[in-house]
Amino acid sequence: MGRVLLGRHYKTYTLSCHIDHISIVSYKNSFFSNIFKYHTLTFSDVGGKLIKLPAVSNATEFTNTLSEAIEQHAEEAQKFQAAELANAINPQTENK
Repeated sequence: MGRVLLGRHYKTYTLSCHIDHISIVSYKNSFFSNIFKYHTLTFSDVGGKLIKLPAVSNATEFTNTLSEAIEQHAEEAQKFQAAELANAINPQTENK
């Protein structure tokens, strides 16, 4: 997900969550985060639980990529539901 700078050591965080459970992804800018290109990412799930990851590099790119993935997943889910509904309304018969 991102590298987190803690002291002089690098630490990697891994989060596992279904993409449809993420409701908000944001990052916090500060004077030093703009200089060093490390930001604090904040995730919010559907239940309102907040997860904060400090000092993440490329937070802007990550946020944009994740937002696009969430939108794409929502579109695919809507298409799947529409196809299921169409099949329920007008079922195709295999043997005539």
